[in-house]
Amino acid sequence: MAAMTVLLSLPSLSAAYTWTFQNTPQQCKDLTLSVSGSDGKPPYRALILPAGPSPLANNVEARNIMDVPFDGNNTSVAFKLNYPANSQFVAVVSLSFLAFQLSMALEPS
Repeated sequence: MAAMTVLLSLPSLSAAYTWTFQNTPQQCKDLTLSVSGSDGKPPYRALILPAGPSPLANNVEARNIMDVPFDGNNTSVAFKLNYPANSQFVAVVSLSFLAFQLSMALEPS
């Protein structure tokens, strides 16, 4: 019972915020991410990670991991997604201790 008491007295580490793409990811085009929710507090950052095989001939890997910080207290960020058409990637948007991810496939422009 003592262990149960300790667990119940710990503060909750959950937070409620969501993020979305404001436009469809396209080859070499600007992509905008926006965060909403009362528990998410800036600064945020987005991590874009290549996923799956390269869509280029001979499996040449031209995609890089992208670390995209949001500016100051902004809740949205725009950046150029320099990935080839038909690429797949995982996007992770985080604040100090939480992260939410979404896997996406890139459409040709």
